[in-house]
Amino acid sequence: MFSILIAQCFMKQYELVSRYRGAIYDLDAEKEIEAAMAAYDDYKDEFLNHIAAPKKEIVWFENSAHELLEEEPQRFNREMVRVVTHGLN
Repeated sequence: MFSILIAQCFMKQYELVSRYRGAIYDLDAEKEIEAAMAAYDDYKDEFLNHIAAPKKEIVWFENSAHELLEEEPQRFNREMVRVVTHGLN
């Protein structure tokens, strides 16, 4: 139920804002096991397709289920450095 609520909030967000001046990065765990997350993923894909931003990217963490920072700390840190570095250029 909570995931569905998050998805509904996500949908409301893109109804309010459709253009971003900054890049949008979505960090996702590939091994997410909650069945309700499928609904969230559908909304997320629709959101990313709807919005306009200079850059939109989904980054998949293949060896994580939910806690990206704890499950893949080195990769998470590399991605954060890459995202921040990209934002400064």
